[in-house]
Amino acid sequence: MLPMIRLWRPRLLFQGSRASRFNVLDSHPAIIDRFFHSLVEPVMPANNLKVRPLVGGIKIVTRSKIGTLGLVVKYNGNMCFVTAGHVFGKGDARVGQPDDANPVGDLLENFLEDNQDIAIVKVSSGVDATPNEIWTDSGIKQVAFGSDVRPTKDQRLWLQGAFSGLVNCSVAGTDVDITVPDTNDQVKNVVLLNLDGEARTQPGDSGAPVVGKVGGKDVCYGVYGGKVVVGADTYGWFTPFENLFWD
Repeated sequence: MLPMIRLWRPRLLFQGSRASRFNVLDSHPAIIDRFFHSLVEPVMPANNLKVRPLVGGIKIVTRSKIGTLGLVVKYNGNMCFVTAGHVFGKGDARVGQPDDANPVGDLLENFLEDNQDIAIVKVSSGVDATPNEIWTDSGIKQVAFGSDVRPTKDQRLWLQGAFSGLVNCSVAGTDVDITVPDTNDQVKNVVLLNLDGEARTQPGDSGAPVVGKVGGKDVCYGVYGGKVVVGADTYGWFTPFENLFWD
């Protein structure tokens, strides 16, 4: 039986010091991608243009935004999936895959108001969904649900965005508080990422699963949020599942 969320708790694991607060500058187009975008789609992998059983790493849409499915999980006995909380605009509830013509679920919980950028969607009756699987550029991968683990500084990770595909990265900071300027949402205890080389994420990658190795096994640590500028440097960031209590 997969874990269930109980409630949010703060974490302070940034090299033994207090968490830092930075602004998420997605309003500057020259240095940062937007966390989400309207339904004007950039170029994306053709595999995301068709209806498929629900797994992590594929395109989803709400009424006003586009994102990526993070991971299918069980929540309060229901088949659900997690994604980024900011993929839902005000009043958004229904989720489609790959577009509005194929509804696959409805918003059940959004922890963004609790300073955690994680949302839970209940899968609609009759929709195929497989827990703990992620679609990647090289095929389906089985992962463990990282409900009680957190990556460490410099650990190697990867994420699978619906638009950017596989993006390799490493941990730059393990506990940082940020502010989303467009909404003024406070998102706490996120993990900062250094994307490899010229790697970039695109609008619509929000909610993507972020994965790393624990004891030689692939573990999904959380869901991708977007980009943040700290000083002159740009980082990716994600909200760890470990920020929540799971039963």
